[in-house]
Amino acid sequence: MEARDLLIPLCVAIGGAALATPLVARTARALAIVDHPSERGVSARAGMPLAGGLAVAAGFAAGFAAALHAISEAVDPRQLDGLVMGATVMVVAGICDDRWGMNAWSKFLVQFFAAAIAIAHGFEIAHVTEPFTMKSIVLPEWLKWVVSALWIVGITNAINLVDGLDGLASGVGAIIGATLTVIASRPETSPANSSSSLATAAPTSLRIGPVRLTSTLSSSLVKSPTSSSGK
Repeated sequence: MEARDLLIPLCVAIGGAALATPLVARTARALAIVDHPSERGVSARAGMPLAGGLAVAAGFAAGFAAALHAISEAVDPRQLDGLVMGATVMVVAGICDDRWGMNAWSKFLVQFFAAAIAIAHGFEIAHVTEPFTMKSIVLPEWLKWVVSALWIVGITNAINLVDGLDGLASGVGAIIGATLTVIASRPETSPANSSSSLATAAPTSLRIGPVRLTSTLSSSLVKSPTSSSGK
């Protein structure tokens, strides 16, 4: 794998996310998808545009599409379908939550539904490694579903819970993606897993775009008349 194979999806994803962020912000304001400060909320800036997940999704789509040119032979079409369908469900749910609000049970239902789509298309934890003897333990089919679903929903909520400050979730996502990219790019990694480093490079870079633009958008909003009503 050459350096340019990683740099191309990195640059494409950064550019896609950076271009999408201000567009999403303007669209969110126009559609009244904005923050309404509450006692539980961290931000006290009324009118802060939400739906930032759309910018992340746009960057991911652009970067991943670029990466597919380099790893198309190693991509399982079945898993690709599961990724697209599961991600679409979560993006749509996120927009609905930002616009109208969803209770905890509704969110869990959607998350488990998206997880089921991913698992049914091959995204599963098929075995675990016993830490003392390093013996691989193959999980029975029913346990694969339980463990995989809990892991996907758990990680989803872990990222969601840190999404309380500007750029925090994007920053954490960038760190995670960069770490996975380095691990998957190691020489001793199998070819199939090595190709996945391109897939992790895309979400790593797309997180950087919103992070770099967040401070600019936030400062401009604080200085605007709409933000003063929240103080």
